[in-house]
Amino acid sequence: MSHFDLTKTVLRQGIWHGVLTAQDGTDTPQISVTHEGKEVAEVTLEPEGTEGHWHLSFALPPEAIADGVQTLVITEKTSGALLGLSLIHISEPTRQAEI
Repeated sequence: MSHFDLTKTVLRQGIWHGVLTAQDGTDTPQISVTHEGKEVAEVTLEPEGTEGHWHLSFALPPEAIADGVQTLVITEKTSGALLGLSLIHISEPTRQAEI
C-alpha cells in the first residue's frame, strides 16, 4: 500500500512531470522509474514548496519511443509500492477519409 499520491501534470519536450503528495509523514521518498525492467536515468524529486509535496520529473528514455504500447512504471523504492504508470502508445498511421 502506497503512502503517496502521484498526479501527472504535463509531458512536454520528452520530460514527464508530476506532483507526489505524502498521505502521512513528510520523509522524502526514494522513487524508481523503470521501462522494460531497466531503471530510467535522471529521475528528479524536488520539494514543491508545501511540506509533503514534491515535483517528480524524468526524461522519457529513447527506447520508450517505439511502436506499440510502452509502459513506464513508477514505484516507491523502500516499500515497492506502485505509484503510477505512464503509457506511451504509437501506432501505424491511418488514412484520412477523402473529403
